[in-house]
Amino acid sequence: MIVKKENSFPFIAFLVLAGVIFLLYYPGTGGPYILDDLARLTANTRLKLTDLSLTAIHEAAFSEKSGILYRPISMISFALNYYIAGNTDAYSIKLTNIFIHIMTTCGIFLLTPGLLRRAGIADDRRRWWTALFITSIWALHPLHVSTVLYAVQRMTELSALFSVYAAVAYLRGREKLLLGDMMGAWWIAGAVVFGGVLAVLSKENGALLPLLLLVIEGVFYRFKFHPGTMPSSRYLVSAILILPSLAIFAYLIKTGIDLSGAGLVRGFTVGERLLTEFRVLFFYIRLILLPDAGIMSLFHMDFEFSYGLLQPYTTLPSITGIVLLISISLYGLYRGKYKVLSFAVLWFLGGHLLESSVIPLEIIYEHRNYLPGYGLLFAAGYYMTHQRLLSNYIINSIKYALIVLIMILMVSSLKVRVSQWHSMDSLLSHELKNNAESGRVWSVRGDIEVHYKQYEKAVSSFQMASQLSPREASYPLAGLNILVYTMKRPPPPALLAEIEWRLHNYPVTAQAVSQLLAIARNNIYMGADSHLQIERILKAATANRFWPTNDKRVAVLYLRGEALLRRNNPKEAVVALENALALIPERPDIRIKLTNAYIDMNQLGKAEQQIRWLKGMKLTPALQKKIQYLEERISDG
Repeated sequence: MIVKKENSFPFIAFLVLAGVIFLLYYPGTGGPYILDDLARLTANTRLKLTDLSLTAIHEAAFSEKSGILYRPISMISFALNYYIAGNTDAYSIKLTNIFIHIMTTCGIFLLTPGLLRRAGIADDRRRWWTALFITSIWALHPLHVSTVLYAVQRMTELSALFSVYAAVAYLRGREKLLLGDMMGAWWIAGAVVFGGVLAVLSKENGALLPLLLLVIEGVFYRFKFHPGTMPSSRYLVSAILILPSLAIFAYLIKTGIDLSGAGLVRGFTVGERLLTEFRVLFFYIRLILLPDAGIMSLFHMDFEFSYGLLQPYTTLPSITGIVLLISISLYGLYRGKYKVLSFAVLWFLGGHLLESSVIPLEIIYEHRNYLPGYGLLFAAGYYMTHQRLLSNYIINSIKYALIVLIMILMVSSLKVRVSQWHSMDSLLSHELKNNAESGRVWSVRGDIEVHYKQYEKAVSSFQMASQLSPREASYPLAGLNILVYTMKRPPPPALLAEIEWRLHNYPVTAQAVSQLLAIARNNIYMGADSHLQIERILKAATANRFWPTNDKRVAVLYLRGEALLRRNNPKEAVVALENALALIPERPDIRIKLTNAYIDMNQLGKAEQQIRWLKGMKLTPALQKKIQYLEERISDG
């Protein structure tokens, strides 16, 4: 993309914008680690590289199962932060996140003029200034603070970064094809393949890149080519965008069907989540187009679930509104009209397709708008700067004054939002102000207090969280973990009874699972007296049929069986291990542990039966040695 010398001033202005971004975000580098930062970064020892050997880098890349692909590019970037800065605090991580945000802003600034040109702005000067305004309102939007300054959300940043530059490459390739240059096909293939791989290995929603490029193609290019373009290039553009997009829709349909009869997952059914997300999408639109730092939050725990079309009553209007927006956009796509509106709606909804539909993630997070929100801001910037309802001098003066006012409001709102994130106290104060009755916020406070070794305060925070959320077992479990394993105190009987009651009567949530796994691991090394009390908790939890996934329930059963074996209670251990095996029969480690328990109970026939099962499985050399040892135990009688 060549820029004339006389139009170079917008680029100088962009450099100023980059400096403003850095200055506004920098005070937030002193903020704390929160939520997933604590588990995925500070507790992940394999990220702390001492050398740059391939083995160490590989272990760091796949050290955390953040998603089905482990997000290795993001994890490597964190590991390099550790290696270079030592990662004594969150400073280096957050500082790097700011630079990634600036790099993505540069990509947005390169992408936007190309889209504006296809939208009908032919004048170079007007196009670049409009692009600068759109880029500025995206880069300075206060909604992005919970992406840039939430350390672990570098995953979202990197996925967006690669997607944006892939879109820039796609536009370059597409323009070449319009001119009859067949090299454009290589640019397009590289954008989708290399950009898609880098994006999806940063975070799974990078898989939406072909769909987002399909939106650009459908709205702005409409599959039109130079008359001399070879059929193979035409087919390539269609197939490389349409087939992956269809695969995403097929995956979501299958996921929705599979989960439709699963009952409660994370406290809601797949139908309730889908109904709620229609309202969430309009809430996102409100935050993007009318940003208010006062109501922005890491959590939105007061957001009401939708249990039916009129529960609450805003559900049906929200569904109607989304369907109407999609219908107008698809009609405009079909007729070649409303290009900017169609792009805004389809890019926004397409960008939310994975995280705001049937996949059972938590209901609402602001960082999910980091890339999808660009569509709405593109349309807002276009209509404000280019669309002319009236053209007299006064109206134009008002329009430019309004643009300046918007930039001032963006900067001031971003400054306020960053100030909320600049320290643990300011962040928690803001979150508790917005979510005073939220057990989740009090539990985050407890997690951070544990990180800073303020254990008495942490126990009090988890007690408050437990009182505010009478169905959630994770909060009293967290308090129990601190009291028993960190402060070495006996578990209070009332606390044990409360936890046991919750585990008997309500589904085991994802938050409770992590606490149960920690208790089960620590339980192996506990004294006998405390073990008997903790065993009540683990027994109640594993007896509950409603877990997020079977593998987590099996993990707790396995650890419980291990603890029981160590305390010479093979009878109870066998029950736990058999229950685990009934859920996942393909686990050789469970069968080996169960075989040991049968031998301890002198049930050699059952032990031999497990060994026969094991010999029919594909095993590592280490597991084969264990089987040899078990056979020796049996032969020794």
